[in-house]
Amino acid sequence: MGTNLINQDTVRFKQADNELYDTAISYINNNEKLRSQYAGLAANATWRERFNDYLKGKKTLPLLYDPFFKTIFSQDTHKERLADLISAILGQRVTVVEVIPNEDATYMGMLIIMDILVKMSDGSLADIEVQKAAYLFPAERISCYSSDLMMRQYNKLRGMSMSVDGRKFSYKDLRKVHTIVFFEKSSDCLVSKADCKQYFHVGKTKFNTDIEIELLQDFNLISLDTFKEYRYPTIINGNVNITGYDCDDSAYCFNVDEELKNKRLMYLSLLVTDTVSDMEKLLAIYPELEGIVSDMNYYLTRPEEVLNMFSEALRILDMNSMELLIDEMAERAEQEKAKAEQEKVRAEQEKARAEQEKVRAEQEKAKAEQEKVRAEQAEAMAEREKERADRLEAELARLKEELADK
Repeated sequence: MGTNLINQDTVRFKQADNELYDTAISYINNNEKLRSQYAGLAANATWRERFNDYLKGKKTLPLLYDPFFKTIFSQDTHKERLADLISAILGQRVTVVEVIPNEDATYMGMLIIMDILVKMSDGSLADIEVQKAAYLFPAERISCYSSDLMMRQYNKLRGMSMSVDGRKFSYKDLRKVHTIVFFEKSSDCLVSKADCKQYFHVGKTKFNTDIEIELLQDFNLISLDTFKEYRYPTIINGNVNITGYDCDDSAYCFNVDEELKNKRLMYLSLLVTDTVSDMEKLLAIYPELEGIVSDMNYYLTRPEEVLNMFSEALRILDMNSMELLIDEMAERAEQEKAKAEQEKVRAEQEKARAEQEKVRAEQEKAKAEQEKVRAEQAEAMAEREKERADRLEAELARLKEELADK
């Protein structure tokens, strides 16, 4: 329905196209199911406004939400594009062989569901995660996902060696596993103490003695909010010269070529661009984004499909919000429990001190009683001595008197 907004001479969004918006809304209102879905967006005013602004040609698709990310980097239609993104992030060219179905795995009672799990031509695996908030994806979860990648590969290779050709399994058959996480909002642990402008964090195991053992797990954590605050404004204004913030060559045991470094800037800029005006600037700098912009334009004339994506994104957002709420409530409960335990310990300590004070007081009272008894005994003895002295004095006076009479 409607008119395709792609111009003949260039691929661009047509800004402020109210006619297209009115047509799309009319189409939605005339379909009971779509009307219900659209009403559901009202639960999140910001989200509904983003949907409307997309149809009006003011905003781009929010690629940091799962349905949109998986559409633009679809395993079925854009496998090369996905490989291009992964190559830019890893700093080395890779070929995506397949996107592995999301088979849930459970370890120690924890359910593991990955966003996009990719197998490369060299047998290595990569997990790509897009996270709205870093506190939903802590270090423990990152470690768990990486371990899951390794175990998936290990179990598959071991099963193949036993069931296919009978060849004995060798650990040397294992390939690298890469965990890639895009963070829209970074927590304090993702802010470099050395330089707050650092946004691309490459991690791997390193030994204090600098022994050269290349372990198979590496991590790429990208703080998109830091990138958007410090680097993106310069890129959108045409400064695409590679800096140490964009690629730290010391983090790699190979040379990262300039093309991949530039593509890294291109894809990260794409992910954080949310207005059509900035997207047009970005397209002028990186004409190779034409295909992606064309795909985003495509959905302008397909309100049903894009509404489904927005509704699914809102469902995931609500689920994540609920998960966060549950986590926060559990954390508060743990904190309250710990506080109650501390209060209990303090109360027991106070009770013990009170008991000690009571014992000391009773000891002091007993001592005072003993002192009182001794004082009374001394007083009685003094009275007896006085009486004895008085009697002796009286006897002496009598004797003196008798002596005087003689």
